[in-house]
Amino acid sequence: MAKISNKEIALAIYRALKGKTRGEFSKALSGAIHFLARRRLLYLSGEILRQLQAIEDKESGILRMKLESPRSLSGGAKHNLRKILEKRYRVKKLVFEEAIAPELLGGFRLETQDEVIDLTLKNKINIMKEYLGV
Repeated sequence: MAKISNKEIALAIYRALKGKTRGEFSKALSGAIHFLARRRLLYLSGEILRQLQAIEDKESGILRMKLESPRSLSGGAKHNLRKILEKRYRVKKLVFEEAIAPELLGGFRLETQDEVIDLTLKNKINIMKEYLGV
């Protein structure tokens, strides 16, 4: 029996649910849950839901980014950052998942599924230490 990845399961569920009416949606979702139960894959539901969210976001032109900074960014700074990143990544909407990390000292760190932009003071100090051989 071939192993099915979480991403493949999520994609199949997404395709089965897309464009369904309320009644059809409910029936298709019930079928997906029964499939996972029969295959004893319910323990993977958290990861499958994350994959479903990623598929839906991509289809809708949404990019989710984790934003870490030592303190909350001001509304204006966040707005400007959002506009720059929406243009760079060519997305309709950017959603920040903010986290306060006082150990970063200053600046901020952005993380997507496949990229990290580290503009923190802590990172710059570490790079300088490497360069100086300290």
